[in-house]
Amino acid sequence: RGFFVAKNMDAERKLINEQEPDSQLQIMKFGGSSVGKVDGIHNIGDIVSNERLNGQVIVVVSALNGTTNSLFEITDHIKKGEEKEARKIFMNTMAKHFDIAEQLNMSPYLKEQAMLQIARTGLKLDGEIQDAEGNSNNKLDRIASFGETLSMGLVAWYLRYRGVNAIAVDASTFVRTNSEFGKAVPLWNETGVAARRRLNPLLKSR
Repeated sequence: RGFFVAKNMDAERKLINEQEPDSQLQIMKFGGSSVGKVDGIHNIGDIVSNERLNGQVIVVVSALNGTTNSLFEITDHIKKGEEKEARKIFMNTMAKHFDIAEQLNMSPYLKEQAMLQIARTGLKLDGEIQDAEGNSNNKLDRIASFGETLSMGLVAWYLRYRGVNAIAVDASTFVRTNSEFGKAVPLWNETGVAARRRLNPLLKSR
């Protein structure tokens, strides 16, 4: 059975409507307070480990508690040209995720993989902060989305530690919106098609 961690989004309702009645697919959403502390991630592991016995599970996670606010602070500093302040918040955000990965007490290999995924995401975020695109709404939206990308890898590797065959799937690979950056609206039909194309093969392979 497969278990997937995707970024915070509402498109999951499209997936539910497209499943066969007997598919027993569950979609579980955990907000920022659930993934903000080590005990919260332990609780996610308990819940998903139990529910996997009843069928396949898609886990949707928000950013770690407080991370989205930190990312918005980064975008505010970028708008003002305050690169030093933006980088300080960036470094603190990364340290927070590395610290939680350390405290989860996973096996050495899984802890290393979790930290590598956090680091890869951090490099992408750092690139967004430093690129030459300035303070366009498109860029600022992308920066604000990194909180969920950071948390999904952390939770996915912890679920593996708990014996759950989890795969981290970034919802930005299938969620579609209009181009009004800064106040974009989801395109549900396009998102539903893309989500099924992305997730169904993973579900069927498990």
